[in-house]
Amino acid sequence: MLLKKVSNFLQKNKWRALAEKAKDKKKLSGFYNENYKLSVDGENYLFRFPMKSALMMDPRSFKEQDILSLLDGKDIAVPRILYAEADGSFYVEEFIDGFTMENRLPPGAKMPKPYLEQLAHFYHKLAVLKTNDVRPYIDAGAPAQGNARDFFSYIVSFSEDVFKRNSKKHAEQYEFLGLGTEPYAYFKQASKTLTDRPWRLIHADLHRGNIMVDHHKKLWFIDWELGLYGDLLLCIAAHIHRTRYYERERKMLIEDIKQGLPEAFLKNFDKDLEFYLNFEAMKSVITDTYRFPEIFKEERFSAKKEAELCMYYSDNLNKIAPLIGCKTTTPDEALRWFQEWG
Repeated sequence: MLLKKVSNFLQKNKWRALAEKAKDKKKLSGFYNENYKLSVDGENYLFRFPMKSALMMDPRSFKEQDILSLLDGKDIAVPRILYAEADGSFYVEEFIDGFTMENRLPPGAKMPKPYLEQLAHFYHKLAVLKTNDVRPYIDAGAPAQGNARDFFSYIVSFSEDVFKRNSKKHAEQYEFLGLGTEPYAYFKQASKTLTDRPWRLIHADLHRGNIMVDHHKKLWFIDWELGLYGDLLLCIAAHIHRTRYYERERKMLIEDIKQGLPEAFLKNFDKDLEFYLNFEAMKSVITDTYRFPEIFKEERFSAKKEAELCMYYSDNLNKIAPLIGCKTTTPDEALRWFQEWG
């Protein structure tokens, strides 16, 4: 027992000392964490320091370090968690060498078929993952069981809070768009027809920036800060919405996913997937209405990237317009709005 305590003490001191060294390195990108890469004796480590000031735009059911521990040894390509400070001030992950899809395969680039196959396989693995040991790690306030409506009620209540927090400052823009005072009312009503499925551990934020490709062309699924416990179809919809495939790639991925899922996940799959895709579009319009004007004002991106964001925004607004009766737009018109609002 004494030996174990001494060993734990030495390990803590080791990682704390390395954490201080890591902070001297160049900061990597990150929205919820300050990230630093540190090389020690030929090994690369990723040090992550949670940012208390980060805006919470989406719900979460877990701490990322808990998810990575739960997935260790489950044949799912995620970084190993190597150390987590007890007070939550930092944790250390295995550093995945390679590139993100966002860097090499941004929207508009053709997605290689082997990558689509690996993505489908990822969802197949999540669908059959044993979840008995997951529930003790679920944060207080997040549901641990229930039906599809219970899960969506938790998700949409958070989205409504985000809207309310921003509605005063951006009321003029929301009114101009015709979003009304309760933009999620349609979805709350429509969610009553969602089909019940087994609840699973899901990523919920799997876009091109959260997928690493290593030197062997293997996909790694990183950044589980927004991990949830609930309907796997929300995870699939969030990925499709945020990754923005060509239509042919999108259809191919969906078919590959459906072919490998257990029967319990397939009832009303297409209908419920479309519901979640519409919901993701609604969320994007709410947040991007105030985010994009700020981005354009600060001139963070190239003209090409700005055009891409305008197309994304107009696609989302036009998708929800038949459902809630709001305005439609074109990318060029959206650009004029952002310039005016900014």
